[in-house]
Amino acid sequence: MARRCEPRRDERVGVSYAASDNTQLALAYEFRTALGDLKGRGGLTTIDTDNNQIVLSGAGRLENLQFPQAWIVGVSHRVWPALAVVADLRHTLWSQSLGDTEIAFTADDGGDLKGSLPTGFRDLTTLALGVEWQFQPNWTGRVGGSHAFQQVVPDQNLNGTLPTITRQHLTGGVAWRPAPAHELSLGVSVGLNDPVRSLGGTANSIPAIEARNRQVNSVLSCRYLLL
Repeated sequence: MARRCEPRRDERVGVSYAASDNTQLALAYEFRTALGDLKGRGGLTTIDTDNNQIVLSGAGRLENLQFPQAWIVGVSHRVWPALAVVADLRHTLWSQSLGDTEIAFTADDGGDLKGSLPTGFRDLTTLALGVEWQFQPNWTGRVGGSHAFQQVVPDQNLNGTLPTITRQHLTGGVAWRPAPAHELSLGVSVGLNDPVRSLGGTANSIPAIEARNRQVNSVLSCRYLLL
């Protein structure tokens, strides 16, 4: 399936407070996105009264599939002029976006089908910690990690269509600032997750299934600061 081309809205509001010269506190709220439905063409397998499998061609749609709203609380503290530590606590309301997934299918030969998959995503609380060290006047290194306290998809709700979400991330990077207004940075993140297993016999999967989700991402960015 391919998502209909509509822009994603990422909106956030927040406030920050300087508790001291070296300590900053922040509170932010991310709004739920407003994406178009995920839709495309495919086949739907049905079973008739004689237990024969019949594949129907047509168009399917996942309705109102959104990234959820979230609360974020953060603190940063500069231990020394060249060393700073940061911590963020994020609570993401996945249950309000993917508690159940609404599916619609229209067959080419006629007939419509609408249903609801009990994806059962739970709200997720994640703690992220990081350290920033300016080891040279123009060079800064950053390392960090995050841990989700919950498994967002219960075992019995595992669905092969929707991947699990990694619970642990490790990140590292380095930034070079050749001039006050320019910064070039390189970062790498590794996502790790324990397997999620379903014994099957549910609305999401008849056979037993297991899902793993591991990621390695790299980012190269260049910033120009308006001074």
